Amino acid sequence: MLMMKILTVKMVMNFKIYLKDPEEELNLISEMSLKSRNGFNLVFNKR
Repeated sequence: MLMMKILTVKMVMNFKIYLKDPEEELNLISEMSLKSRNGFNLVFNKR
């Protein structure tokens, strides 16, 4: 679990993260963490 958090932090620090389709509406569900019902289509750009 800790390794997943570290990996997430490193990705956020090193990449700009955008939705592939900015018009797409996110349907989030709440559990221990937020996640999308239909997945995330993301684009990663190196900072």
